[in-house]
Amino acid sequence: LLVTCVRFPHGRVNDTPADERGWVFLERFITACKVSMLPGQIGEKVIITDTPEIKEEIISYANMLRKAVEQDKASGSSTTPNLKMVMTFFQEELSRKSFSASSTDKFLIDQEVEVSEIDRRQSVVVADREVVTGIMKEFAAHLSAQWNLEQAAQRTRAHALADRLKEYWYGWNHFSQEFYC
Repeated sequence: LLVTCVRFPHGRVNDTPADERGWVFLERFITACKVSMLPGQIGEKVIITDTPEIKEEIISYANMLRKAVEQDKASGSSTTPNLKMVMTFFQEELSRKSFSASSTDKFLIDQEVEVSEIDRRQSVVVADREVVTGIMKEFAAHLSAQWNLEQAAQRTRAHALADRLKEYWYGWNHFSQEFYC
């Protein structure tokens, strides 16, 4: 009789493929928003992945967002119906994603009912799906209303980062005068 004990110090292995996970989709959506706010190739440098398929997926999402924003600007309307429609598409896509407990504690918490100390009534612990959906809805509503402001801020952050990288790149092999003395 052979008994094997397997420890998972970081929780149980999540068997759900990454493309089907809600949290992963939210991360890719937010990255696509950042990419879409920057000009072409500069935006693509925001994507950090070693998988060409993931990069292409994020770029296609970013292109959908860019196209919607361009259509809204071309219409001259102060509202953003095309952007809102694309945001709705992403929210619907999120609703098809999976959320699974990836740790024993999380699995148990999702199945328990906790008593709130504040109001002494029973409430179900908020599930990951509700948290991610809430974040997505809030993010989409904010961007639909404040796209131009957020785009300007994203471009400022990208330029500041590029300046810091140039400074690092050009000065990485130079030492201060104090070093030489």
